[in-house]
Amino acid sequence: MSGNLLNIVEQIMSSVSKLAYLLNDDKEYAEEAIERFKDMLEEHIDEVGEDAFCESFHEGFLGYSLASFIDEAQIGNSFSVDWKDTESALDWLGDALELEGIKIDIDYSVDDPVNELDARQIFVRSNQQLQSLGYSLLGFDTGDDSYREILLPSDSVDQFIQIALEINVEMDLNDTEEE
Repeated sequence: MSGNLLNIVEQIMSSVSKLAYLLNDDKEYAEEAIERFKDMLEEHIDEVGEDAFCESFHEGFLGYSLASFIDEAQIGNSFSVDWKDTESALDWLGDALELEGIKIDIDYSVDDPVNELDARQIFVRSNQQLQSLGYSLLGFDTGDDSYREILLPSDSVDQFIQIALEINVEMDLNDTEEE
């Protein structure tokens, strides 16, 4: 592993560790999530090669992959749905709320959210109402045709975004229905 690659990996793992401990009271779980992320990162480096990985990081493109890895490693209470799968968006959101113990009947202002709204509208309208309960639903910018969302306490949002930006992971605040 070259010195440049080692520095990048250390920076990424430092940020991911901060995210894992920010989002998880269970330190053992956080450590397991960090290990899952590290394994995915190493596999990604092997697939693309060290030079391409370093170039991607320096050009700011690696954030898309890292956002996916954060979700897949279960660093926090996150989920992914296809951009047009409204039913799954509602189901996964319901599961995330249940995992946090949040009891809320979200008012989507339509009779049939599955058929009258798209996934983005569901996430924005949910986020607006969740904030009154002290939670936020943020979206990872992954550059693909799916949504990767994460549910976290609102008082962690600023710190979460700051840490994510350290590794070029951009977040969508789910504050407007238009992209």
